[in-house]
Amino acid sequence: MINNATAVSYINSMGDRSLTCKQITRELWVWCANHGIWLSAAHIPGKENVLADKESRKKHSDTEWKLNPELFGRIATLWGPVSIDLFASRLNYQLKLFFSWRPDPEAMAVDAFSLDWRGQRFHAFPPFSLINRVLQKVEQDQSQGIIIVPMWNTQVWFHRLLHLLIDFPVAVPKGPTTLLFPFNREKAHPLPIKAIIMQLYLGSAAKELKRKLKGIKTKD
Repeated sequence: MINNATAVSYINSMGDRSLTCKQITRELWVWCANHGIWLSAAHIPGKENVLADKESRKKHSDTEWKLNPELFGRIATLWGPVSIDLFASRLNYQLKLFFSWRPDPEAMAVDAFSLDWRGQRFHAFPPFSLINRVLQKVEQDQSQGIIIVPMWNTQVWFHRLLHLLIDFPVAVPKGPTTLLFPFNREKAHPLPIKAIIMQLYLGSAAKELKRKLKGIKTKD
């Protein structure tokens, strides 16, 4: 049961004119044949496709906050373009290419931590509880990118964050529209009004360079 009429047609006809869709259909049918499965497809209206779309249709989640797109544009101008949005959804992404934390019909992939960040210049506005895991992943994959975090210098991850800095931190301008909630533009973020939000350009190469410089200084 599929809510995409084109997919229904390709499956039942075992292909059609589009070469890309035809190849996908062929791979599907070959897999079914190898496993002794006969496949048939029927159309179901999207509004009735409740079970399959249940997760992707959840909207009112407090994880959907996003940085004001205008402020995000300034970041891209400051440190150059980024290629992937690591923690987003179809409701709050800054880039068309994004990883979601649960199944999302528009996401490039699910669960950023299960993927390789190497070779990507990422943008990350992670849930605050995941900041330390993000920093660990940056070190592990030797990646670099821009991260948005609160200025919490008492947190266990703060020292690690400083070692990964490639450039000086920049404070995000504070205002009623700094952080937006897609479903209610008037809703205020739960962060205290005096909290400082930082945008930082970081990468594993910075930590290695600092280690080498420290070694040179020690020798001198």
